[in-house]
Amino acid sequence: EVSAYLNIGGSRSHFSVFKKNILVFYRSMSFGCSAFYEAMALNSPDGNGNPEDINFGQGSIYDYLTRDIIDEVTRSVEYYNLQSSMSEGQIEKIWLCGSGSRFSGLDESLAAGSGLEVEIADPLRELILPANLSQEQELDLKYDYLIALGLAARLK
Repeated sequence: EVSAYLNIGGSRSHFSVFKKNILVFYRSMSFGCSAFYEAMALNSPDGNGNPEDINFGQGSIYDYLTRDIIDEVTRSVEYYNLQSSMSEGQIEKIWLCGSGSRFSGLDESLAAGSGLEVEIADPLRELILPANLSQEQELDLKYDYLIALGLAARLK
């Protein structure tokens, strides 16, 4: 089974493809959440913005940013699928993670633009967390500390 992940970080994004839990394709991309934050600041009356308030989709003022992401991801998926045979497995679904997965509706825009299923990854699903964590701390772990969680999970 082939699993593809798009980790949208602060200034860079990483597209990774795993086959049987082994990394078989990786691409670093030069876009991240900072582009959305800059656009939010420009388009917000008070110069601030909330990532959850961004509206993605047809006619959004952020279309030019999502178009760049969709183009890069589509190009990566097409390249991977051309390099691997049908029997080796093709990318049919992308797991969206990292800070960029906080943006409401980005998963749907990526799915519509790429023609692939896109789902937001939940790295906390299989973890037992301390009971005294606030909801804000849980969200920070889920979206902003994905790499740290992954590295910690590798320790035995």
